[in-house]
Order: sequence, then structure tokens, then C-alpha cells
Amino acid sequence: MLQSPALSRWIHTLRRKRLVHAGRLAAAGSLVAAALAAPSYAAVRTTQPGTTLRVYVTLSDKGIRYAMFDVLQTGGQTGLVPARGGGTRGEVAIFTVRNTGKKAHDFAVLGKKTPALKPGRKSVFSVVLLRRGSFPFQSTVDKGHPGFRGVFIVR
Repeated sequence: MLQSPALSRWIHTLRRKRLVHAGRLAAAGSLVAAALAAPSYAAVRTTQPGTTLRVYVTLSDKGIRYAMFDVLQTGGQTGLVPARGGGTRGEVAIFTVRNTGKKAHDFAVLGKKTPALKPGRKSVFSVVLLRRGSFPFQSTVDKGHPGFRGVFIVR
């Protein structure tokens, strides 16, 4: 039986811990190999990240502005196309947050938060968009100002 390196390491670990006897190891290995080779029903129904959404966020002393672009890869070339209506479920959203104001600001969305960014600094983080809905974003440093909050939509 031909085994993948990952399966060989797994079998070696089981032998070392003496969890599986050598006689039962061949049967266990073939069952695992068959399970890994066959596509499962859950894999078909699970949302996998397939595309990338770039979100450029600008923090200024007047408020938060953002622009979204879908990343297209065709023929070995990569390009950005403006995204309309928010992100799509299953995408990987890469947020690039830049402070262009004269005082420190931060940014929080989808459970992620940047540290307080000094003027001219930037921060980058990514989030997998797993659920549809409207998700609030805000600057926690500037809580009282209406320009420092909004809604990020996932379709």
C-alpha cells in the first residue's frame, strides 16, 4: 500500500505511543487513506474561501471611509475590480487600515481590532467572511462621533 507522508507520520506517532498494534495498523491505515481520498458530503456543503476581498480603510479626523475591491487572477495576472454591495460569504477579506488624521484612531470590525494607530501608520488583518449579515464597524477611540461608525455587509 502506498502511503502519503502525512499518513506515514500519523502511523509512526500511533506506533510510538503504542495506541495501535502492528496487525491492526494496516487496516486502520487503509481506512484512513480511503476516507482521505473520497470526497465527503460535508466538504461539498462547506463554504471554502475561494476569492479575496481587499478592503482599504482610511481613518481621518473627520471619520472612517473605505473602498472594497475583488481580487481577480486570470492568466497569471492579478487585478483589482471594485466590489459592489459588500463582501460575499466565503471570501477572505483583507483589511488595510491607514490613519491619515492628526491624532490616534483605531478600527474594529467582525471581532478584530487594530491597536490605536498614530498618524501616518497602518495595520493589516484578515477575516474569513463565514456568515451573511450586517456587521457594525467603529473606532473605539472616537465613540461619540457619528462619522466613526458604520455597517459592513456580507451577502
